[in-house]
Amino acid sequence: MSIDLPHPLVFDAATHSYTLNGVTIPSVTRALDHAGLVSYDMVREDILERKSVLGSLVHQACHFYDEQDLDFNSLSEDVKPRLDAWANFRAETGFVPRRIEKRYVATVNGMTYGLTVDREGFFKKDEAIIDLKTSAAVAPWCGIQLAGYALGVPDFEGKIMSPLTLFYRRRRMIVQLCENGKYKKFDFSDTHDANIFISALHITIWKLHHGSALRKIEEAA
Repeated sequence: MSIDLPHPLVFDAATHSYTLNGVTIPSVTRALDHAGLVSYDMVREDILERKSVLGSLVHQACHFYDEQDLDFNSLSEDVKPRLDAWANFRAETGFVPRRIEKRYVATVNGMTYGLTVDREGFFKKDEAIIDLKTSAAVAPWCGIQLAGYALGVPDFEGKIMSPLTLFYRRRRMIVQLCENGKYKKFDFSDTHDANIFISALHITIWKLHHGSALRKIEEAA
C-alpha cells in the first residue's frame, strides 16, 4: 500500500529520511545503507559532495525539461550534455513520464518507508520505473533501489493492489546520463530484488528501534 505525501510528513535531504507524524521512517536509500548494501565511505568527501551537487542540478534540469518549463540559458556547461542525454533518451525510446520526482509513503509487510521516484510512465507498452543517474558506474544494488520504488509507487489509476503485484508488472531501469551527451540504459529484471529490499527494510527498522541513527551522507546520484 502507498499514499501520496501527507501534510504531516517531512523529508530530510541530508539523511534521506522522512518524518511522519513526528516518527522517523527510512527512505529506500537509507534502507540500503543500513543493510550494508551500499556505502560511499571509501569516496573522498569533497568528490562525493561535488558529484552530489552535479546530480541535483541535472535532476532539476530534467525535471523542468519534462514539465516544459526549462530556461535553457540557466544551464551550466556540465549540466547541458547530461540534459541532452535525457532528451535523446526520451526522443529515441518514446518514454512518456506520468510521474516526475514524486514522493510517497509506502507500507510493505507492515513496515513503512518513504520514497521519491524519479520517473514513472510508459516505456513502449510497459509501465516503467526509471531512475536517472549521473555517476560514472551503475552498481548492482541499483536493482534493489528500483525494487523499493516499484513496490511502493501506487497504481496510477488509484486501484488497490499488493506491493508485489505492482512490482511484477513494472519494468525497472536506470538511465545513465553521460557527460558526452549520450545515455546508457540498464534494465533490472531479477525478481529476487523485491525480497532483498524487504529484507533490507527489516534490518533498517530493527536498527532504528534499537537506537541506531540515520547517518548524514552525500549520495552520488
